Amino acid sequence: MYQIANYGLCLTQSFKTHVTFGFMFGWNMFDEGNWKRNMSNMERPEYLEPHGPRISKLIKSTSSYWRHPLLLPVILLEDHVYNADRYKGRDLSIRTMRLERQLGVTKAGRNVNSLDSFNVEKLDRKTIITQINTTVTDAVTLAGNLRWNARYCQFLQDISKDIRDLIEPIQGREPKLDYTIETLASLVISILEHTEAIKARLDIQLNVVRDSVQFKDEFKH
Repeated sequence: MYQIANYGLCLTQSFKTHVTFGFMFGWNMFDEGNWKRNMSNMERPEYLEPHGPRISKLIKSTSSYWRHPLLLPVILLEDHVYNADRYKGRDLSIRTMRLERQLGVTKAGRNVNSLDSFNVEKLDRKTIITQINTTVTDAVTLAGNLRWNARYCQFLQDISKDIRDLIEPIQGREPKLDYTIETLASLVISILEHTEAIKARLDIQLNVVRDSVQFKDEFKH
């Protein structure tokens, strides 16, 4: 999902030397030029930062874990969850509220004081249905990405248990990186639940438009 991240990570790690070698690849890694070369037909969202500089900062800030084989996979997860949360809050949620305000059938949440009222005569059917379906599709896609994140969290937790004895000499008995994975897993569930709630709200809007258009067509006949 290009609004969050479109990259991959390859790495190898030696349990004898505790040296990790890895490289990342994908779009929007370093600068605006990188984005334009690969995504020339799509504008980069304002909230989406280049991944490379941010990931580099995360690596530099965790020097005590540089010998841990799961450091880079966990950083990749953190960056993905960070961007998913920003996309949900700065794009998907805002578009949903605009649609609710535009249709005027929902007077709840931040739209509780909205002055707009539902009027099917004012609606451009094709435009509004396209906007709702597009936003629903984005919500479904984001939810799928977040479910992948949840499986990835479980995958990292399982590997961490399997290699605990091998990495004890470099991290001690307290598995601090495991706590980071658990925190990210909780964030993933929270963002997923919010995304599913957004999708349910959009379903309500789509049902209202569909029923109203159907009623209007039947009334004409």
